[in-house]
Order: sequence, then structure tokens, then C-alpha cells
Amino acid sequence: MAVMLKAGSPDWGVCAERCAIDHAVLHGNRKILEIAVVTEAETLSNSKPCGACLQYIYDFSKDSETEIIMAQARNGKIMFKTVEVRSIRELLPYPYRKRE
Repeated sequence: MAVMLKAGSPDWGVCAERCAIDHAVLHGNRKILEIAVVTEAETLSNSKPCGACLQYIYDFSKDSETEIIMAQARNGKIMFKTVEVRSIRELLPYPYRKRE
């Protein structure tokens, strides 16, 4: 089975966030209510999605207040002091295209 999803953003490659969204849409989940991004602390200094992923989250989110929960983990355990919650509007104030 092959799946091709079209969003308003150009194709920049595939990050984990976009792969997860594609998987959710493939299984019938058309709108993101909230999304969590967790990175290994030794690998990345922050857990903020890249600009391409922010646009993709925006494209499939229920509205501009959809929450993105970001955190870092060490040895497979979330470091609670690193947890941060922001809306898609806060992280992507000027999306590629406006909602219709």
C-alpha cells in the first residue's frame, strides 16, 4: 500500500513529526488535537519541531490553538523540567497559508 498526502507546504523530506501525522491520517485521524515531541537530551538541545514540521502540524491541526507539548528525555525517561507547552500559533505566527 502506498500513501501520498498533499499539504500546503512544499516537500522538505520527512521528520518523525510528519511521519507520525501521515500515519494518523492514513488511519482516519484527520485533525490533530494536540501533539507531543520528545527528543533524547544528548542528541538535541531543544525539542521544538522544525519549520517544515510546524507548517505540517498547522495544516492538519484542528485550529491555531492546537497544543504542541515538547520535552527532552534521558535514558528513556522524560525530564519533566524540560516540558514546554505552546500553541501552533505561538510557534508558527505566520503560516505558509491561511485557513479557509
